[in-house]
Formats: sequence, structure tokens, C-alpha cells
Amino acid sequence: MLVTRFLAGFFIVLIVAFSGCVSSQEAPYSNAADGEMAGEFGQIALEACSKINDSDLKGYCFAMAKRDESYCAKLQDAAKRDLCYGRLITSLEKAEFCDKMQSTQNKDICYAQIGSLKGNPEFCDKITDNSRGYKDICYASVANLTHQADICHKASFNDTIDSCYLFLADAWKDSTLCDKISGGVRKYECLVKTDSCLKLSNSSQIEACWAYNEAETFSLEKCENLSITGGASAGDSCYWNEATQKKDSRFCAKINIAGERMLCVAVTKNEASLCCDSRGECSDYCYRGFASYNNDSSICSYINDSADKVWCLAVTNKNAGICDIYQNIGLVDKDVPWNSSLALDEFCTGNKSSGYSKLCYCRLKGKNTAECYTKVWWLTNDCYQRVAVSKKDPRICDNLVEWIMPSENGTEVYNSTNAFNCRSSVVASAEDISTCSRPEFKGVLEPCTYWIALSKNQSVLCSQLSGEKDRDNCFAIVSSKTSDASLCSSILDVDARDNCLTTIAAKLKNPEYCLKIDSVGSRDLCYIFLVENLI
Repeated sequence: MLVTRFLAGFFIVLIVAFSGCVSSQEAPYSNAADGEMAGEFGQIALEACSKINDSDLKGYCFAMAKRDESYCAKLQDAAKRDLCYGRLITSLEKAEFCDKMQSTQNKDICYAQIGSLKGNPEFCDKITDNSRGYKDICYASVANLTHQADICHKASFNDTIDSCYLFLADAWKDSTLCDKISGGVRKYECLVKTDSCLKLSNSSQIEACWAYNEAETFSLEKCENLSITGGASAGDSCYWNEATQKKDSRFCAKINIAGERMLCVAVTKNEASLCCDSRGECSDYCYRGFASYNNDSSICSYINDSADKVWCLAVTNKNAGICDIYQNIGLVDKDVPWNSSLALDEFCTGNKSSGYSKLCYCRLKGKNTAECYTKVWWLTNDCYQRVAVSKKDPRICDNLVEWIMPSENGTEVYNSTNAFNCRSSVVASAEDISTCSRPEFKGVLEPCTYWIALSKNQSVLCSQLSGEKDRDNCFAIVSSKTSDASLCSSILDVDARDNCLTTIAAKLKNPEYCLKIDSVGSRDLCYIFLVENLI
């Protein structure tokens, strides 16, 4: 329900309102059992509330544990009373709580909550300020609860009306509601979420839609329909998936592109010789794809095109050194139309190791930018990253081409994310700490150790991290995952250590862990967080 968003907001504001405002005054609250939570959790909640030092926090806590609004009325601060009434809305569903609130914003949130809970749009109408979208969210929630989509039109803006229909279409899995959406992006999202991929007109969108809905296998009929509604490319992808998954080359015959059709047959029958037609003409593209699919470097020797052969050998042999050949592809081709008046040959040969060499190649060969990017930059980076991951050697990532595209004035535009993403992929492939200890991981030892510590829940590795923040985060996450409160004591930052104990207390439903927190204010908030997670 959308109403849960409001609850989270209320509690966040609560923490901000109460933190830093804790006194040692005892509150006049008893442990009377009228209306309180039932069972073991109720007793835990009451115990936690009784240990709270701050008067207002204790009153708030008992209001939650006993579900009794009279405690809210005793709170001295108006803002805190508002928060108390707002938190009880979900359990008691009393609309009069909204009228007792001081803040206009809190009243609006309250009306949105009660409207969503009761399915009554009249409460949404009472919201005075829609700048934060409370009224529109309220209408969407009521529409969903009452199954009346027309309520979406009560929203103030076209975008929120579209969002309302999108929410309902996804919740009800009703693609007819997508027709009511005016915005193209929202309509696309709607069709995807309702698994109505064939209603999309763009083939790439249809393929993405199938992937989103985890349609991993396709029937022949669905592929045929996809070819009609989504275009040849979408249909070809469908036939390829069917053929390779079922090892049935009959699907390959349906593929429109000759090169893809040939590769499909060769792969499904596992015969590289099928990359040649009846006239003896062979396809480099087919050989490259076949070699990659089967991880067979011997097939690369049949390839004539130098760029395709380099990619094939590097990937199948897991040899990053082969990727280096890409750095100067085309610069020594005898048919390059060097123009001495521009002195481009001198410029290029003097910058063979930089991105400018590739820019020169594009210009001199008369290639368009897209073709060059695919043939040179993308193949180079893809080559390095595949080998780096397969060999688990992050140093290979240093070879990735960071030069992306030339700007309008011809200067280089660098982007360091290529090498970073490559290293992240290598680190994510590490299986144990011994991998991180290898010499080639020296440059990424910290992130690798961090990754293994979290993925394997090995807290001993957290202590090996040099950065205090990373070390504290590591202990906190492993502590939460393993419910081991002892790890919290290893955290140096006081606030982070208190948060760690608070998380354990709530997870194990045990207020004793809150007692380990030195700060009175943080300890009180630990009890509140525990009770909030019990109700």
C-alpha cells in the first residue's frame, strides 16, 4: 500500500524531532494493560518503554505499545503530539486524530493516511497543500482499494494521473489502463509491467520487455507474432533463443539476417564448417561468434578480418596482451589516405598509445563515429574486460580505453568509469580471500577484502581494512547479517556503534542490547526503534 510511505516518513521525522531533546525527567506513566499489545511482543514493548528516560519519548512509546491515544494528549510538544497521533492512525483508524494535529502538513499526511486506509476520497479532498503530492497519492491509493480507476482523474497534474493509472495497471495487471496514460515513457513502463510487450511498436523495447518479464523461452507462435508486431530484429532474437536453448536448428531458418542465420545453424549443430556456404564463401562473423560461444580459440585461425581475429583470440585465450593490437588498428593499413598537408600521419604515429590514434584512424579511413566506436573503442574495452574477469586480474583493466568520443572541436573526452567498472567486475568474481591476496590484486586489495567479508560474512576480514569508515561499515553489515552483537564493539565511530546495537536489538527483539549503548538519548531511541519494529 502507498500508505506505508507515509509511515516511514513519520518515523524519520520522529527521530529528528526527539533526538538531542532527551532529559532525565521521569514521566508519570504506568504499565497499565488496557488496550496494550497482546502476547510476548506486547510484554517486550512495555518493558522497553518503561526503560526510556525522556518523558515525551516514553509517552510516545506507551501510546504505540498500548494503542492508546490518551498518551499522545499528554505530550508537551505540539509537533511530537502530531507525530504520536499520526503513528496511531494505522492501528486505530480514527479520522478525528487528524483534526487534533497542529501542523497543516501533518494534517494533510494524516488525511492521506486515513483516506487510504478507509478507501474514502472525501478525506483526500480535505488535503489543503498538494505541493508534496499527498493528495494525488491518496487518490491513487483509494482508487486501488476501491477498484475505481476513474478516481485517478481527481489528481491535479497529468503526470500524477499517469502515475496513478500506472500504479493500478501494475497492481491489477490490467493493460487496458495503459491506454489512459498520456505520457509515452509511463505508457511504455505500463505495458512492460503488465507483460503486454506485443503492444509496443519498437523492436528493441519489445525485446527489453521480454527480458523484464523473464520470458527466457519462447514458442514458435510467439516468435512469429513478435516478428510481426516488433519487427524482424525482435523476431530474430526470439528464434535465436529458441534454437540455442533447445538445440533445434529449425528455428534458425526463420532468422532474417543471413549472417545470424548461418551462425545459429553452426552453433546449434556444433559444426564450425557450417560457417561456409555451398559456394565455399565463409563468414568471419560466424567464425568469431562460434569460437566465442564454444570458447574455442582454434576457430579464430579461420578468420580473415584482423579486428575480428584479435577479438576472437583475446577472448577465447583469455590473453589481454592480444587486446593491445586494437590500440593501433588501421594505422598501418596501406590503403589509408594520408594527407600530408594536414600532417595527420605525423600526428597519429606520434600518439599511437592515446585515443587520438583512434580518432585519426576514423578520420583517415572515412569511417563514421558510430562505426569507429563499435569497431575500435567498444571492442577494445570489451576485449580487456572479458579477459580481466576470466583471469581474475584487475590490472588488465588499466588497459581499458577511457577516451569515449571526440567533442565538436575534436578534443578528447575522458571517462574513468570504464576501468572502474572493469575492476568492480573482477572483484565481484573473487571467490575467497586467497584471490584477493594474489599479487595482481594489490591495487584493489581493499575493495576485494571488503567484498569477501560481506559476501562470506567473515568479520575477521573487516579488521584488515585500513579505512575506518569502511571497517566500521563492514562490521555493522556482517553483524546485522549474522545477528552477532559482539561485532558492534569493534566499530570505532560512536554513532555507528550505537546504530549497530539498535539494529541487533530490533532484529532479535531484545531490549537488553539497548542497555549496551552509553548515550542516554541514543539508548532511548534504540528502545523506540525496537517497539516500532514490534508493532
